[in-house]
Amino acid sequence: MGKIFLHDLIPGIKDGLLPVQRRNLYALSEIGLCATKPPNTFDRIAATLGVDVEQNSDEEYDFFEGLLCMARPWVARYPLLATEGDTEYPGHTPSEYGPILCRLTPLGQAMFDDLHPDIVSFVHGHGGRAPGPAFLPAQLPMLLLNGTLRSEASIDEDAEGDADSAASNRPDSECLPHNLGEVVDAVCAVISNPGVSIDEIAQIIIGPDFPTGGSVLADDGLRSYLRTGCGRLTVRGRIEVRGREIIVVEVPFGVETGYFVGDLCEKMCNGGIVGARDIRDLSYGKAPRAAIVMSLKPDVTAASVISQLYEKTLLTTHIDVEMRCMVDGAPRVMNIKGLIDDFISYRCQVVSLRSARRIRRMDTPEEHLRNLPKSGADVVRVVKEELLALRGVYETKRRTDIVAV
Repeated sequence: MGKIFLHDLIPGIKDGLLPVQRRNLYALSEIGLCATKPPNTFDRIAATLGVDVEQNSDEEYDFFEGLLCMARPWVARYPLLATEGDTEYPGHTPSEYGPILCRLTPLGQAMFDDLHPDIVSFVHGHGGRAPGPAFLPAQLPMLLLNGTLRSEASIDEDAEGDADSAASNRPDSECLPHNLGEVVDAVCAVISNPGVSIDEIAQIIIGPDFPTGGSVLADDGLRSYLRTGCGRLTVRGRIEVRGREIIVVEVPFGVETGYFVGDLCEKMCNGGIVGARDIRDLSYGKAPRAAIVMSLKPDVTAASVISQLYEKTLLTTHIDVEMRCMVDGAPRVMNIKGLIDDFISYRCQVVSLRSARRIRRMDTPEEHLRNLPKSGADVVRVVKEELLALRGVYETKRRTDIVAV
């Protein structure tokens, strides 16, 4: 039972997904909700998949939140699902939302491009579920790109302990998101030189890249994280000053804007924060950014208030990280180099099996057969070419600054 429990809570290293996420994505693909097709409503999807859609049932809530965590732009750096409708109420039950439409994003759909029983193993699901892929043949190292995707419900259950854990709303043993351009460049560097050191990799992937932006201090915690996969990161939000107003435009990753505003109001009322007044939360509809506005009192400088905000509020949080994932059925803590090595091995296996399947097919044109990779070097070359092609398709601009201390 313990092994099943771990398997359900820790993402797989090959595709970066939890089993329930893999199962739901596969189901959406099977019923045709691809990026080029019209979306469908959540309740209709749930009914198609046999999920109990009784109002406010636990099964419906888990299904609902499990899908939304792959779509919400403040949770997923590179969303795998696209939604239409009102989804900006973290923690609410499905009945509190209006109708929500859903379909795969182009990146989510690309997870299935090489899906075939000859390429990926299919396994029987628990509880009589239909067979599904053991892993998806991801073209990109999704565990590095999106980190551990969790619904906010599961985060709330796990975020216990010290104030920093509660404030950041992230449990330990989480993989964090990174920038796609940096990750692809690092993978290509390892392909070109398998002996490249972790210090050289850390010059390419300079730190996490959160969907909510903000900044990470380049301290010993970040250096430890990049080299070992474990570390304590100091994460800060971002502030802008416009006239006599201070505007929080980005909160640290995992901090809900509503929670932040409530904590800020409490500190202003009890004198913990002085010099500001009239807080207004205008963040709705602006995710993953924030818009929390406060006015300066007369004869108070913006610098004095900003200093208090970073020192005394959730604009500065700490995230304790262990990059834990399932490797060959067992949990392991990996550093970035280890994750990249495993991805290259898995992707080469997928490309090799894909080529073998195309060779076996009688209808494959002869000119295509000539272009198929025939050696290990050919396979690695194809993997690198596919990665570089994808790098030009998806966003590579960094959102999170790395700040020297």
